[in-house]
Amino acid sequence: MNHYLIWNLGFSYYRAGRFAESEGLYRKLLELEPGFLWTRSYLGKTLLAQGKPDAALAMVQQEADEATRLWFLPIVLQAAGRQAEADEALQAQIAPWADTGAFFVAMTYAYRGDHERALEWLERAYQQKDASLDEITGEPLFRNLADDPRYKAFLRKMKVPE
Repeated sequence: MNHYLIWNLGFSYYRAGRFAESEGLYRKLLELEPGFLWTRSYLGKTLLAQGKPDAALAMVQQEADEATRLWFLPIVLQAAGRQAEADEALQAQIAPWADTGAFFVAMTYAYRGDHERALEWLERAYQQKDASLDEITGEPLFRNLADDPRYKAFLRKMKVPE
């Protein structure tokens, strides 16, 4: 099976809330191609969604690509109860992504439950035409915003399902 097909199927299962299947596919991909980009970070997100913050942190920390690791490190550190490190990682995330990758900063603030900052960064991502915004549908890390009418309005503006 094609490695990209496995990754995309794992990603689709994640967004559909089928976390066990997603985890299985990401683990299979790591067996077949241990260095496949993004796999460890997205497996970490999947483990976090299953309530396994320490396993998620361990997996994200193994991500070889520093930029990708920064997308999720502040979230998994916080989930693992390491707040000071999570705050540092958030600042490290903002520095390179403020102008081109605001979506991931928004996701971090959404996970923290900081609606104001999450929505500010989502708007920034929208203005940047951040390609990662296509990941917002079905992303569990935005769950904290689900009942916020401003978030619902943002999704309508993007023309994606609430």
